[in-house]
Amino acid sequence: MNSILTWLTTIFDWVAKTSLMASIIVVLILLVRTALKDRLPIKWQYMLWFVLLARMLLPWVPESSISLYNLFSFADKPIALPFSAMDDERGRLSAERAAGINESSQILDKSMSGADRSDVTNNDSPRFIHSALSLSWLLGVLAITAYVFLSNRKFSRRMMNESYVVFDEVSLRVLQQCREDLKIKRTLPLLISNGVSSPTLYGVLRPKIVLPSKYFAQFRSEELRHILLHEFVHYIRKDIVTNWLFTILLILNWFNPILWYASRKMREDQELSCDDRVISCLEEDEVKQYGYTIVKLVEANMTSGFRPVSATSFSTDKSLIKKRINMIALFKRGSYKWTIHGIAIIAIFACIALTNAAADKPEQKKSEILELYANEPLFNQVNEKIRTTVKQTVSDVMQQLGKPLALQEIMPTEDTKELFLAFKSSPSDGPGQRYIWVNADTGKLSRVQLGLPEAAGSELLKKAAQALQESGYKGNPYFKISRTIFNDPNTNEYTVQTKLIDNQNDHQVEVLFSNDRITTSYDVGPDQISEDENKKGQYMLAVLRGKKS
Repeated sequence: MNSILTWLTTIFDWVAKTSLMASIIVVLILLVRTALKDRLPIKWQYMLWFVLLARMLLPWVPESSISLYNLFSFADKPIALPFSAMDDERGRLSAERAAGINESSQILDKSMSGADRSDVTNNDSPRFIHSALSLSWLLGVLAITAYVFLSNRKFSRRMMNESYVVFDEVSLRVLQQCREDLKIKRTLPLLISNGVSSPTLYGVLRPKIVLPSKYFAQFRSEELRHILLHEFVHYIRKDIVTNWLFTILLILNWFNPILWYASRKMREDQELSCDDRVISCLEEDEVKQYGYTIVKLVEANMTSGFRPVSATSFSTDKSLIKKRINMIALFKRGSYKWTIHGIAIIAIFACIALTNAAADKPEQKKSEILELYANEPLFNQVNEKIRTTVKQTVSDVMQQLGKPLALQEIMPTEDTKELFLAFKSSPSDGPGQRYIWVNADTGKLSRVQLGLPEAAGSELLKKAAQALQESGYKGNPYFKISRTIFNDPNTNEYTVQTKLIDNQNDHQVEVLFSNDRITTSYDVGPDQISEDENKKGQYMLAVLRGKKS
C-alpha cells in the first residue's frame, strides 16, 4: 500500500509541476495573441497552442539558458542541504544515539522496508496532506474520465441509431468536388442524422460527416459545399485527434482553471483557422457567400450545446461567431500562407517554452563518481525501492561539498523514520563528523552534519585575535578552523558558523563566528589568575559544596 501511495504522490507531483509550467505558457500565448492580433495570421495563432500541447506531452525536454523557466524559482535545482551543526562531542554522542548503534541487521531490513517502525514522526502531518491531495486528484481524474466516456458514448449511440447514408446524386457530386479541391484521397461517408443539430465531423479511425436531417433540405448546393469544405479541413488537420489529446491532458489537470480556459480559446482558434483555410480555397465572389452560410446556420439554430471530444461541431458561442464573421469580412488573399514572420515567432516561442531552466549544478568530478562505485556494496543494503534516490542524494551532497564521501555504514534510526549514513573522515577534513540522514520512505535528504575544513584567512585571524584580546586573553594561539551550516527549524533561516580552536599547551582556546556574532572561550592557567579572582573562585566553590550560605 505504501509503495502504491508513493507512486501516486510522485505522479501527482509531476502533474502539478507540469500544470504550473503549462499555465505560464498559456499566459505567454495570450499575451502574444493580444500583442500581434492583427499582424500574426490566425493559422499561426492556432499553431501556438501546439507548443503548449507538446510541452504537456513531452516527458523530457533539454535544458537551455534561454528557457522561459529560468525566470522562475521552481525550475529544477540540486537538493538544498539542510545542514545541521553541533559541538563536536555533543554531535558525536547524539548522532550515535540517533543512529541506533545497538540495532541488529534484522531491524535494518525492517526499517528499510517500512515495517515495524514507530508512526510518530515530525513529517506525518505534511505527508498526510500530500497523500490526501494525491488521492483527491486521482478521484477527480476517475470521475471526469467516466463522465467524458459516458457522455461521448451516449452521443455516439444516439447519432448512429438515427442516421442514414446520403445517396442523393447532387449531394454526392458536391462531396466529390470538395475532395478533389482539397486533394483528399480517402472517401468519407456523408450521413444524415436526427442525433445531431449541426454539421459534424465524427470519428477518429473511421471519420464521417454527419448533417442534421431537420435542415438538410434547406441547404443549397453552394451552401453544402461550404459546409463540407469546412468539415474536410477539420479532417485534413486531424482536429479530432488534437481535441482528444487536449481533453486527456485536461482530465489529468482538472484542478487548473487556466488550462480549461486555454482549451476554450484553442477550440476558438481552431474554428477560425479552419474558416481561414476554407475561404483561401474559394473564389473572391464566394468569400461573402461563405459568411452568409455561417449566418444561415445561426439563424436556423443549427448549434450544438454539447461538443463531444470525438467530433467537431458548430459552436453556440456568440463571440466566436462574431469573430468568424469579422475575419471573413476582412479576409485578405494570401493571409493563410506560411510567412517568415510566423515561422520566426513559432521557432522563438518553441525555444523558450520547450526547454527547461539551465540547472546551476556543478559538474560531477571523476573522484566523486569513483567513490559512488566504491560505496555500492553498502548501498545494496538499502531497500531497492529507495536505493536509487539514496544514491542520488549522496551524489548531490558530494557535488555541493566539492569532494568525494567514503561511506562507512548505513543503519536505521531508533526514534525517527530515517536512515543514518556515516562517512569516513580524514585529518584534513577538520573537526566534526560526517553524517547524513535520509527519509526511509523516499530516500530524500532529511539533515546533514559535516565537518568542513577551511583555510584561515588573515582577516578572520585578525578578528579572532582582537576578540580574544578584548575578552582578556593573553597569548598567541595556533588555530585549526572548521565551518558548519545549520538550519534553524523555528525560523527556517540558515546560520553559518566558523570555529577556530587551539587545543595545544594543555588548554583550549575557541573563537566562534556565528553570522554577525563572535563568541570567545578559553582555559585560564593558574599563573594568570589574580589573588582576588582566586578568592572569589574559592568562595563560589564553597557555596556549591554547601559550606557557605
